Amino acid sequence: MRQQNKDMKSEIDEKSLLIAAKAGDADAENELMLLYKGFVLHLSRSFFAAHPDCDPDDLAQDGMIGLMKAIRHFDPEVGASFKTFAATCVKNELASSLLHKKTVNTVELEDVEGAGDPEADVIENEKATELYFGIASTLNETELEVFKLFLNSMTYDEIAAELGIEKKKVDNTLFALRKKIKKLLDKGKK
Repeated sequence: MRQQNKDMKSEIDEKSLLIAAKAGDADAENELMLLYKGFVLHLSRSFFAAHPDCDPDDLAQDGMIGLMKAIRHFDPEVGASFKTFAATCVKNELASSLLHKKTVNTVELEDVEGAGDPEADVIENEKATELYFGIASTLNETELEVFKLFLNSMTYDEIAAELGIEKKKVDNTLFALRKKIKKLLDKGKK
């Protein structure tokens, strides 16, 4: 009975903290960040286990950014618990961060390897064009617009403003795009 009362009290406290944080209360947001810090670190460590070449502190920071996004965008009316929503946001932020870092490292490596070889550059450009059209053919209209703007180095905020959608929609769309692109690239290797 005591445990049940304690769980109900902590659930009520969490809800009131979420409401206050969404209303701009920085103390409530900080309290939620502290409350879920261990949960975020657990998720970050699982990503680090799969990607040991990454800096664990960077992953932890990225996870906390995902938690901040979860706090700011959580809607209790949707029906999911905050913990479920936070886990999704944190995992999306970690995946997005890993993909971005992997892309940046790959581009830097290709710049060094391909320097001074025009024929290789032409072949790479043809492959990139073929990949772009292969990807574009599998996307819906919104995904295609987000993809084009992202390729033009626009930030999530800029893309959201340009298309008149929420930043979270941009984040979710890019996450889905990355999965589709990975699937296409994996299929191309076979």
